[in-house]
Amino acid sequence: MSHQAYLLFHHNLNFSSIEVEARSMVISRCYWPLLRLAEDLSLPLNIEFPAWTLEQIELLDPGYIRKLRNLVASGLVEIVGSGYAQLIGPLFPSELNTLNLWLGQDRYRQILGVVPKVALINEKAISGSLLDTYLDAGFERVVMEIDNVALAHQVNDKNEIRRFKFLNSASGKTIAVSWTDSIFFQKFQRVAHGVDTPDFYLRWLKEVLKNFSGPVPVYTNDIEVFNYRPGRFAEEAEIAETEWSLITQVLVATTSELDLGYSLLSELTHEQRLIDAAFTVNSLNYPIPVKKQPKYNLGRWSVSGRDDQAINTRMHRIIDVFKASPETFSESDKRLLCHLCASDFRTHITAKRWASYLNDLTYLEERSGISSFEDILDS
Repeated sequence: MSHQAYLLFHHNLNFSSIEVEARSMVISRCYWPLLRLAEDLSLPLNIEFPAWTLEQIELLDPGYIRKLRNLVASGLVEIVGSGYAQLIGPLFPSELNTLNLWLGQDRYRQILGVVPKVALINEKAISGSLLDTYLDAGFERVVMEIDNVALAHQVNDKNEIRRFKFLNSASGKTIAVSWTDSIFFQKFQRVAHGVDTPDFYLRWLKEVLKNFSGPVPVYTNDIEVFNYRPGRFAEEAEIAETEWSLITQVLVATTSELDLGYSLLSELTHEQRLIDAAFTVNSLNYPIPVKKQPKYNLGRWSVSGRDDQAINTRMHRIIDVFKASPETFSESDKRLLCHLCASDFRTHITAKRWASYLNDLTYLEERSGISSFEDILDS
């Protein structure tokens, strides 16, 4: 085996542009084929869900949950955690981040019988204090994207960052890190969508591997883009009937032709050229690195969607009540609180889901004993 590698598939039924009635189709067309691929190829897979998404799958397709539990028990699949909801940690107070992670851990245990030790940082928006929150919730490793971290530190060769095994938290503790790379997952998507040929992809990957430090993040992104299209953008590729066949072909070739060995994240071993020193991801120039290109920043998940300023204001009023009197919130209220803070309500939310969101927000305001936002504006 010349290189260790890993695959991480992010599952999110709360995806902003997926309508409620399309969720069963997503499970059928995207989620099930991945489990079959793991079985057919005996391929170790890392699979991440916000716990809210697991709850929806359990309601819509209990058989999927049973199959997933079996694959986890067999050692083929590792569950990567991310909290109850996909909320952007640096935008919210520590009390809410703590609640979100602990609720998530509890639901993973109840639904799948496991408590994840590896966490995917939501939208890769990271701060030092947030790492302490992950440590307190029992996580031992985080998955972070390297691109904007390299930008933050003005590093041209990303291998200089990949060689670090650990990240520093704000308190001075350390947590293990696995680095992802947006170029890798975009290249993988292009071949799955038929834009690039498998041969072209394999030649590219072979060339990249000549100078690559650390485990190779072959794919580390959304699963809803395979054999389905969320429908956010006009330029989305047409669905090819062979997408899962292409994925299977490419993954088999990476092992047989490029000698990649796939692992679960918790079982990755580090090569000698990596160092034990811890790395600080944040800098004065870039205090909150996020994922992908420079155009992605913290503002994208705070004020780029439909009426974000108003819903953020309303949510923070509810959060203030929770911080003052957490005991007045029921378990279902706490879950709804985290769910309504999710990033997907602040990007490409559809009209029907927006109306439903506002109803849920008004309900939680009433449960929190605070006046509606509209009443305050009218007074």
